[in-house]
Amino acid sequence: MNIKHHKLFPTLILDYDFSNHPENQKIIHKITTLPAKEHPLVKKGISNYTNNTSNLNFLKSSPSLLLDFQKCVDHYCKITGIRSGKISQSWFNIMKKGGKTYPHIHRGCILIGIYYPLLENNSCNLVLTNPLNYNKQCELPTNYNEYNSEYIPIKIQQNHLYICPGWIEHQTEVNKSQKRIVISFNVYPNYQYE
Repeated sequence: MNIKHHKLFPTLILDYDFSNHPENQKIIHKITTLPAKEHPLVKKGISNYTNNTSNLNFLKSSPSLLLDFQKCVDHYCKITGIRSGKISQSWFNIMKKGGKTYPHIHRGCILIGIYYPLLENNSCNLVLTNPLNYNKQCELPTNYNEYNSEYIPIKIQQNHLYICPGWIEHQTEVNKSQKRIVISFNVYPNYQYE
């Protein structure tokens, strides 16, 4: 008997390596000199995220990194066949030992980007929630795999950018390192700016 697998409705997460980017050390220095405060989604951490969306433009202070991230967004959109958008909001988080990010989504944006300029040993992974969980309430897994897992951890790496849809719920595990720095951004449709 021939068996054919059809993997339908995949969710693409792209991982871009920026290890050799000339702005990496400058951006870490910049983050450590800017004011930040506690944020309700980040336990044991601080952020420069504010409710005033006009202040969410951290990446504008690093034009070359912003341009390179935008190229990655355009690449993601080309692969998935969706209309590209513009990075229009960006901020940073600094997480301490024992910290974590609570489950959340980024409402209204096409894509999100998560960049890790500083990851010490034993830092925590990014965890994505299976978007099909609510439709699979009657399935009782006998062993967890890619078809039935409720949560999928992604082992993140320093100086890597991860791009995924804004609607996917995500969080982190508990951070076991002393410090972990993240730069996040939102991508909105171009027509909002045309």
